[in-house]
Amino acid sequence: MKFRYNNHWAEFIEQLNGMMLLNIMMKNLDVNKAVMQLDIGNM
Repeated sequence: MKFRYNNHWAEFIEQLNGMMLLNIMMKNLDVNKAVMQLDIGNM
């Protein structure tokens, strides 16, 4: 089973120790256990 994450606006705005939350998550995810679904909004 894989974990799927769908991003929200906060991951691009909020930071921890100078890094965007999305970058922290992507850096630490195991690609064999997680899938990222990037939500770019309605166009």
